Amino acid sequence: MALKTHLTVLQWSATTFADSIVFKIPKPVSIDGEVQYHWDDVTYRQFLLDVERSARYWSSTLVRANIPRRSVIGLWCVDICATCARRSVTSIYRLGGMTYMDVLHIFGVARASYIPQLFSLKLPSPEIIYELMNRAGAKALIYDTSYADIVRGCHVPIFLAVDLFSLPDPEEPLEAVIVPENREDIAMVFHTSGSTLGSPKLVPCTYGWLDAIIAKANAISIPCRMDRKDVLVCM
Repeated sequence: MALKTHLTVLQWSATTFADSIVFKIPKPVSIDGEVQYHWDDVTYRQFLLDVERSARYWSSTLVRANIPRRSVIGLWCVDICATCARRSVTSIYRLGGMTYMDVLHIFGVARASYIPQLFSLKLPSPEIIYELMNRAGAKALIYDTSYADIVRGCHVPIFLAVDLFSLPDPEEPLEAVIVPENREDIAMVFHTSGSTLGSPKLVPCTYGWLDAIIAKANAISIPCRMDRKDVLVCM
């Protein structure tokens, strides 16, 4: 049986729950001089299209920089938080928390056939980031604009985590989604907090682990009531 990944689950969900809401994005609106927040809905179909747009951008950018596919790419712009679900689940992203654009960068880099190495925003030191990247053999770093002033002296090419919707869509063909055959191949790289020995350790996550997490979510993430949707708040 083929191993399931976050990308194959997304493709399946975009077909099965195409018009169901997967994200609710807060949008500030000025009403009578006061800022209030409304919600923009993102469906599974739209999420897939946005991920593919992100993948085209990163595929074009990284290939143009002569970075081979399946290379590890550091992403210093995200909080580590991931959810795999079997059925239609809506996620709400809190103001000041992880953004929809962060999700698109993570999924887009993976969809472009690279291996994301995710760094928590709680690691403020570029030296620690560079050391973890060196241990993982990372070939590039994608960083949040808030770190523009301190991302210096990096030993690999660096790229800004841009607003994908502010740029033209490269509209280049994408390779087929990777269907891993080896359970021990690396899907992504996390790290520990460093609280034990004073320095974070790498946590390589294999496709076998990812398949197991998806199978677990398939069992425990069934909605409590089939006539309504569960909501997860990501903070």
